[in-house]
Amino acid sequence: MQVRGAYEHRSPAGLPRGHNSVTIDVTMVQRGRHWGMGSVAERSPGRWRLTVDGSRDPVTGRRRQFTRTVNAKDRKAALAALSDFAGELRRGAKAGTTDRSLHEACEEWYEYASSNLSPNTAQEFRGTLKRYIYSSTLAGRPL
Repeated sequence: MQVRGAYEHRSPAGLPRGHNSVTIDVTMVQRGRHWGMGSVAERSPGRWRLTVDGSRDPVTGRRRQFTRTVNAKDRKAALAALSDFAGELRRGAKAGTTDRSLHEACEEWYEYASSNLSPNTAQEFRGTLKRYIYSSTLAGRPL
């Protein structure tokens, strides 16, 4: 993994001792913040929060952040976990986008759920899906 300019950012005054964070840029450069830029913050002794910036949501244009909490003995181990986490995201393990539409995902769920529902409940769910999901503009959008 290529590390492009690691730097340290100390916590503002007033936080408990030992609470500081490190920001590290781990991958591709885009406009503004870098895709894959991540941060590590110690939540409590031995517990670290990893945050990685993902690409912008293709539908809404909003910035996406993925977080994970890990146990690590020190900052170096937390940075290694951050590197692994960012790698997983780059490989698409948790990318958050698929080629499926909301309509298709709801149909898959309905087929699964209807086998365990009474006929009346399944019919009510089908009507609710048709009325609120399938007729909306969200139905055709990718997940």
